[in-house]
Amino acid sequence: MRSSLLIFAKEPLAGFVKTRLVPPLTPLEAAELAGAFLGDLLDRVSFFPEVEVRVALPPDSSPERMAARFPQVRRWVAQGEGDLGERLARVFEARFGDGADRVLVIGSDHPNLPLPMLERCFESLRRTTGAWILTQDGGYAAIGLSRRAPRLFERIPWSTGRVADVTRARAVELGIELDEAGTWYDVDRSEDLRRLDADLAESGECPRTRALLLAWRPSFENRGILPPAPPFERRNE
Repeated sequence: MRSSLLIFAKEPLAGFVKTRLVPPLTPLEAAELAGAFLGDLLDRVSFFPEVEVRVALPPDSSPERMAARFPQVRRWVAQGEGDLGERLARVFEARFGDGADRVLVIGSDHPNLPLPMLERCFESLRRTTGAWILTQDGGYAAIGLSRRAPRLFERIPWSTGRVADVTRARAVELGIELDEAGTWYDVDRSEDLRRLDADLAESGECPRTRALLLAWRPSFENRGILPPAPPFERRNE
């Protein structure tokens, strides 16, 4: 059976990505952070056995520039036009049409998404029709299906705290069992960035993102984006 993992991502250009973090970040800082997020996430998911990883781009992102920046990606696919629901339905349909048996889509706003959660999603898709990872803001970080279900993504109030609730109700209507593999967080606000900084300092994951946050720490502390590091951490820098 074929498993496919699709990462929904945008080209990390200033003013185009992580706009909810601007301010307090500058557009250029937000773009650099988005690029680090994607690079770290790609490295982490590359260790999944027998899972084909692709990155899905919106129309206003350049596959050529992205391929030059992220050479570890073998296949780039198009999200196409429309709202998020239309684009999700399109890529799921394309992957099932190519012969995939299990398709999991994740976003690129959570570079340290726990791999055991993703593993549970793929395990769940071997025995049920759906799986997902919820986010604390009422949305989801990942969603997977083992059969076609384009109506699952219709008329969803995207970018609101009702995404998960409406999707769950739609799944019930369609006879889709969505197994919950856990709950994580997006990095869309200053408090999310502070949590990410603390989590990465403890786990040692995501070297690109950690390097950026370390380089930016003096400025971020002065601007109140990150709290002052403890003295012992300063001695170890």
